[in-house]
Amino acid sequence: MRSIISITVFVAIAICLFASLPHVFGASSQDASSALANAKQALQTAFVNVLEAEKSGVNVSVLIYQLNEAGGSLTSAETAFSNSDYSETVNLADVSETLANGVSTDAAAMKIQAPDWFSSSLTTLAVSFLASGVFIAILTLTWLSFKRYYLRRMSKSRPKVIDYADFE
Repeated sequence: MRSIISITVFVAIAICLFASLPHVFGASSQDASSALANAKQALQTAFVNVLEAEKSGVNVSVLIYQLNEAGGSLTSAETAFSNSDYSETVNLADVSETLANGVSTDAAAMKIQAPDWFSSSLTTLAVSFLASGVFIAILTLTWLSFKRYYLRRMSKSRPKVIDYADFE
């Protein structure tokens, strides 16, 4: 009886230990190569979207930083693939794809907002040029009126003849 209880306890402990171990799922080279291809495609799409957003006049410096992070993850994934670490390749490629998809979404949103931003800065620029023109016009009119006043004053004044003998 004692041996049956000890065998039962041993089997129960072994089952509990086996059940508590983390599950390890390995990835094949085909899974890794597919993940790399998806990440590369997402990164190319993100690059094109950022380029289009930049052409529309939006500041894309934050997107370029995120694009560089996605590219770094893709490079690490390719290194892991060359070292035959397929699970790490899939993980890093997924991170790169997620970052690239986020950049694409942000770039598309910025591109949609670009006309509003561009028109508001164009309006600010136009107001600045208009104010500069008004200031220059007022300055020119002031100068002309002062010049006219000065010339009239000078023409009304009588020249004095000074005898140099008084200074000696």
